[in-house]
Amino acid sequence: MLGFVLSFAVIAVADGNRCLKDVDIGPCDAIVPRYYFNQDTGSCTSFNYGGCGGNDNNFETFEKCNTLCGEGVCDQPADMGPCEAAMPRFYYSQETGTCERFIYGGCQGNGNNFETSDDCLKRCGGGKSKKYKLFC
Repeated sequence: MLGFVLSFAVIAVADGNRCLKDVDIGPCDAIVPRYYFNQDTGSCTSFNYGGCGGNDNNFETFEKCNTLCGEGVCDQPADMGPCEAAMPRFYYSQETGTCERFIYGGCQGNGNNFETSDDCLKRCGGGKSKKYKLFC
C-alpha cells in the first residue's frame, strides 16, 4: 500500500509542470499517436510516442492536452481537486495579475497548477495572462 501512495505522489507532483516540458518520444520504437503542449506555438501538437519512457507532456487526446495546457489555463481558478494531500503550489490569479500560493490536494484539479512561482510566471506571465491561438 505504501508503494502505491508513494508512486501516486510522484505522479501528482509531476503533473504541475508537464506543459513546460519539451516533447520526448521515449526510447522505444512503437508509433503511438499522442499530443504534447508546444510552448513555441502555444498549442497542442501531435507527435508519435515510442510507447515507453518519455515524460508527462504526453496526452492521449487533443482535448486532454488542451484542457490542461491550452488557451485559458491561466484564466482557470485555483482548484484543489478532490484528494486530500496538502501540496503547496502556485496558480495565476486573474484578480491580482500575479502567481499566488494555494494548496493542491494531489489529484485532478486543472492546468493552472505549478510547482514553482517561476513556472507559473513562465506559462502565464506577470501582469497579464499569455493568450495562445489554438490550432486543430
